[in-house]
Amino acid sequence: MKKGDMMPYIPQHQRTEIDAIVDPLPEMVEDADSMVVSERLGQAVLRIAKGLCLGSPPPSASGLVVDPLIELLNAVGDNDDIAGRLNYAISRIAWALCGHRGRGVRRYARMNAVDTALGLAHDDFRRWVRPTASSLGRMRAVDGALGLAQAEFRRRVVAPYEDEKAESAGDV
Repeated sequence: MKKGDMMPYIPQHQRTEIDAIVDPLPEMVEDADSMVVSERLGQAVLRIAKGLCLGSPPPSASGLVVDPLIELLNAVGDNDDIAGRLNYAISRIAWALCGHRGRGVRRYARMNAVDTALGLAHDDFRRWVRPTASSLGRMRAVDGALGLAQAEFRRRVVAPYEDEKAESAGDV
């Protein structure tokens, strides 16, 4: 992946605060096995999504520490801005767990664990959502950002890896 192909979700000047919060998160679990990574990432993504819809972090925390990210994103206010920043934050964590920027483990099992965690967190969020007229816009923004983060992860991280492996195995 070329540097220019990196995440286009938000302007460069909006990334600094998010990067300061999310960059340490993959380091907390990158050496763990894929099952632990999947569980902690799924919990973190679901906690972020719920916290954005509730307006503050939900009670009880476990896994990765994401409350500062929830507070930062809630301070933005505008649903469109939140969606882009959320997509960026989740993508940055997921990509780092799978070898992007020289970090994490670049293996199919890890990519599968991260993809599964993103999908399950998105499914759990959809089961949890009980929209009201005042929260519908926020819930749609969060739901869309979760789905797009997973789709971008598959397109930009998993698919190139699979193509590379298929080519090296002579299947292309």
